[in-house]
This record gives sequence, structure tokens and C-alpha cells, in this order.
Amino acid sequence: SISTKMATRESVDVFIALDISYSMLAQDIAPSRMERAKRFTENLIQGLRGERLGLILFAGNAYLQMPLTTDYAAASLFTKSANPYQAPTPGTAIGDALELAMNSFDEESESDKVVIVITD
Repeated sequence: SISTKMATRESVDVFIALDISYSMLAQDIAPSRMERAKRFTENLIQGLRGERLGLILFAGNAYLQMPLTTDYAAASLFTKSANPYQAPTPGTAIGDALELAMNSFDEESESDKVVIVITD
């Protein structure tokens, strides 16, 4: 007898925390760290279609740019426009970004929860 097992895939809620500090403007990686990070984030957004995505931008403080959603066009637009001039406080507050992500997840959701930090 042949037994079959159905594979089920759990949904995932993903916050992408993108560093927009001034150091990301360095051009030691062409064309710049910021542009490379934004391209990576764009590819990530495309690869995560079907999941709920949120976007946090951070430098000296963390900002919830986009709450969890399936609006990939908005995620892409916010990513493309991300730049250091959106963050008035210099620095790299990774801890604040993580805390903001954790506090922004829907506690009622049974989805797995993931935070991806993109920084230099």
C-alpha cells in the first residue's frame, strides 16, 4: 500500500528592518550600501509573495514605515524611496527596530513571525 502525506505550509508574517543610516551611503560596495540593500530587499519582497510583509526603517530611531500587509506594490515603493533623509536622528538603533517589530506583530495571528534585519 502507498501512503501519501499532505505537506502543509504555514503562513509567515515578516518584518523587514532596513538600515537607512548615513553610513549606508558609503560607496565601498557599488553603487552604494544603500542601493545594494534596497535591491536585496526588493528581491526579498518578490520572493515572499503570499506572505504578510511589514517594513521598518531605522537609523537613530526605528520607524514603522508599513504595517503587515500583502500590498507588495506599497512595500516595493517604500523600499525604493528609503533614504537617510527620512531619519532625523543619526545612528543605528537595531535594538529599537527589533523591539518595534516584535510589538507590531499581530499577537492573535498563528502565523510564524520573522524579522529580517538589513544593515551594514
